[in-house]
Amino acid sequence: MPQIIDEPYGQLVIHESYLVFTANQGIDFSEREAKNFIHHVRNNFDNRPYSYISNRTVGYSINPIATQQIVESTNIKSIAIVVTSTRSELALGAELPFYEDVPVKTFGSLEEAVEWSLKIN
Repeated sequence: MPQIIDEPYGQLVIHESYLVFTANQGIDFSEREAKNFIHHVRNNFDNRPYSYISNRTVGYSINPIATQQIVESTNIKSIAIVVTSTRSELALGAELPFYEDVPVKTFGSLEEAVEWSLKIN
């Protein structure tokens, strides 16, 4: 059974080999939120590899430094990004350079992202 963690910046749903993150509408995900996020990842995965699924159903902003902190501080094996709008897809351009050592793929649904993440693991 997944563990659900609600934070002011969004919800983390932690499964055995992957994590689904859904941000809250309009938040600014910065270094402070990244530190809290990393704390939850370490508490639940220790140093085990995991797939990260970013479920982008609402608009929010993310500081590229926060992205870098998460990638460098946790054992991400793959990244699946669920995009539901053109705006979400365009925002990926600023993040992708931080994911150069990790397989990244975009999806139109959460179900597709989970299926791919399970195959990667």
